[in-house]
Amino acid sequence: MLLLLAFVVWLPLTTVAADLNAIGRWAESAAKGDSAALASLRHEAERHDPESQYRLGVLIFEGQVVRRNFVQAADLFRRAADKGHAAAHNALGHMLQHGLGIDRDEAQAAQWYERAARLDNADAQNNFAWLLQEGRGRQRDFDQAVTWYKKASASGHVTAPYQLGLLYETGIAGAKDRVQALSWYRVAAERGEPMAQYKLGAALITGDSAVRDPDKGAAWLEKSAAQGNPLAKSMLATLLVKRGGKPSPDARILGLATDAAKRGVPAAQRLLGTIYEQGLAAEKDPAAAIRWYREAATRGDIDAQLPLAKLLDLGPKSVQDPVEAALWYGKASAAGGTEADLWLGLLYQEGRGIARDEQQAFRHYQKAVEGGSVEALYRIAVLYDEGRGVARDTRRARDAYAAAADKGHAGAREFLERLLKPAERENDPFSPIKFGRF
Repeated sequence: MLLLLAFVVWLPLTTVAADLNAIGRWAESAAKGDSAALASLRHEAERHDPESQYRLGVLIFEGQVVRRNFVQAADLFRRAADKGHAAAHNALGHMLQHGLGIDRDEAQAAQWYERAARLDNADAQNNFAWLLQEGRGRQRDFDQAVTWYKKASASGHVTAPYQLGLLYETGIAGAKDRVQALSWYRVAAERGEPMAQYKLGAALITGDSAVRDPDKGAAWLEKSAAQGNPLAKSMLATLLVKRGGKPSPDARILGLATDAAKRGVPAAQRLLGTIYEQGLAAEKDPAAAIRWYREAATRGDIDAQLPLAKLLDLGPKSVQDPVEAALWYGKASAAGGTEADLWLGLLYQEGRGIARDEQQAFRHYQKAVEGGSVEALYRIAVLYDEGRGVARDTRRARDAYAAAADKGHAGAREFLERLLKPAERENDPFSPIKFGRF
């Protein structure tokens, strides 16, 4: 009797194992367009087999070999989840979290993720950790989030160690820890996570001497770029430009920068502007340079504002637009750009693209001087000397000329020579006559 019981128990177990293998084969074949395999999968799902329900739900969710239908997919995931299928728990959580084929409910999503997480489903552990991190569907709990991310990572999850790296890098969950962040980025990068590869590569290129290794950094950027990461493509293109000189011999630069720029990376858009303006990896094209600089600047890239303004102001006549130049000089000035204040002051002084206002010119020159601009210091001296935009003041003009001359401004030395009396000229260390420089 004991032998019979053993036989009875053993037979269903082997049958289930065989069924699971068959279901796996059907799902793989169905995904490749095998209609017979799809029919078999549907049949088993209708017989309430949870693995078949889950696999069929995935196919319907993806919509590659059957019409996508989130309602049907969510229903199949729920039916499989109700039978304890861990992956279906996670899939149902995803549908609830994003409101796909079912009313959005992050609290329920968290419940299903947690159930799957406790069944050691790594995807669910990662998803549950994210909800805890963001305080979505559950009260925010960084400690628990870190715990679940680490569980997912220990199970080989690709994204979880990247998320841990972000937490340690930003200090969101506590004190910043750059060493820990890079350690987790490396784990994720070695598992093929493209953003982790980018983060690790960038850190190795721009980091301090403790971690700096540009060659290894570039290698990680290459891996990330090969997976299509636009941020990696942008940084890699920038790195190749710096290494290649002018013009750059690397034929990939234009392709990398263009692809990243078209996918909305401001730094790549700015780089394309530089490429077309200077002819680094393509023929010079001022119009294209302006188009890409403008795209980057419009997206908030502060570093694109000044080159855009200067090209519109000082570029070939075919692309000059002093009105728009004044606009972008103004934005760059507001962002703290010393050189922008100098050029904006010139526009105000000359009345190009903006109403002439020498008082405004004086103010912008002052801002530029505070940022260390010698040319702006010279311009202030001229305004004091000629009484434009400010009351004429020969003493202040002379002081400003002297300060600019002290910093090597040739024009300031010439004007200083004119202002100084013969006796003063003899004692002036910058007198061109005394040193015979002119």
